[in-house]
Amino acid sequence: MSETLGDYIESMGYIPCYKFPEEVDEDEEFMYYKFRVPRIYIREHIAEGNVWPDYVESFEEGTKDKSVVLGVSFFPVYTGVEYLGDDVDFLYYKAKVPKAFLNTPISGTPHTYHILYDTKDFKLKSPEELAEIAAEVLSCAPLAAGESMPNSGDLSAIRKVKESNILLYEVIFYCGQCDKEFDPEVGSDLWDLLYGRSCIDCGNTNLEVRSCKSILEENVDE
Repeated sequence: MSETLGDYIESMGYIPCYKFPEEVDEDEEFMYYKFRVPRIYIREHIAEGNVWPDYVESFEEGTKDKSVVLGVSFFPVYTGVEYLGDDVDFLYYKAKVPKAFLNTPISGTPHTYHILYDTKDFKLKSPEELAEIAAEVLSCAPLAAGESMPNSGDLSAIRKVKESNILLYEVIFYCGQCDKEFDPEVGSDLWDLLYGRSCIDCGNTNLEVRSCKSILEENVDE
């Protein structure tokens, strides 16, 4: 396989998934995963004026309540997502991820992006754990000279995560000058993600933290 990440990246985008996708197949070029997207999440997406392909409303009562959206994370996939079907709670899709992407190292970590899709040694937080963490205050790490303190909006988002046992964080920034929310940024060092950032379109350095959460942690027996 001679393709590099640059051969794929412009044709990749994010797809939401409840918890982790399920590995279903592979070939020389791609890994194939099954994604499940909660109906409740899709309804909220449509209510905001967006369009969801393949969606037909179901009036049968589901088994999931609104807390199911807390288990939704976003995963990079290659173009050509295949609709598989649905039930009262979820819509199901099959998507492919280039092995060139999965084998790319995540900057500042010993991991590759394959870790995002791997459920064997890691776990996502449950809604109950997220609620508990939201009540905690994250102790701020020392800032480098010249760096500004995070504003109250940043702290409100940041205190939803804690540092212990966390392997990867996901942060979403918003630029007020461009009125644009950016794709999630993933990394192992929270402070590297939060500082020294700027808008790629206008250069604005005063970005708002719209979301900050841990997406992978060590699966430690309690």
